[in-house]
Amino acid sequence: MQVGLEATAGVPVALVEVSRDPASQQELVAVGAVSPSGIEWFNSQLAAATAKSSTSASSTLGDTRSAVVSPMGFVATHGFFSTFWTDPAGITLNSVIDEIHWSYNGSTVTNVTGNDSRQWLSGNFWSEISHSIGSYYNSPHTAGTVWTNDNFRTSSIFPPGCGTTNTYYQSNNAYGSNLGHIGGGVNTWATSGCLGLLSVTAFASPGS
Repeated sequence: MQVGLEATAGVPVALVEVSRDPASQQELVAVGAVSPSGIEWFNSQLAAATAKSSTSASSTLGDTRSAVVSPMGFVATHGFFSTFWTDPAGITLNSVIDEIHWSYNGSTVTNVTGNDSRQWLSGNFWSEISHSIGSYYNSPHTAGTVWTNDNFRTSSIFPPGCGTTNTYYQSNNAYGSNLGHIGGGVNTWATSGCLGLLSVTAFASPGS
């Protein structure tokens, strides 16, 4: 599934997968502004993913690619782009949250830094197989991006018969624009004998 979202009104926006036809690989999704209950759910997931527990981890990306422009008139801000794979009970099986900090002045983006938080349900035998993080500017410096590639895997005993399941994030991207908007996108998919039991939710959320 390829997802792209931008929170242009300063409020979180989300994509929620409503249903999937495993035979045709077609998905029904809902996209829109996030309700208060949705924001509460996202904040709880963010807190869990950044708690540095045995089922989460974080990597930090330094500011190594600043634009060669004057910092005068720039505003600093930050935001998140997050992707969650969940089961039918709404339990998060694994997730990637990219946070980006950047400065903007209406025409240029500079001072891009970021970090990611990853979470996986080790109690259901999920583990992280691979991970990488990076950043870049587009050529006119009107946007900066922090990205994460990841792969999680499980050979769960529940539900039986599903076999080995992989979820891939290639990649999860948070970008900040020269107008101060937070957005992002992800190309994510799963391989499993029980794809109908998995669903995806993605958020683009301004920082508080």
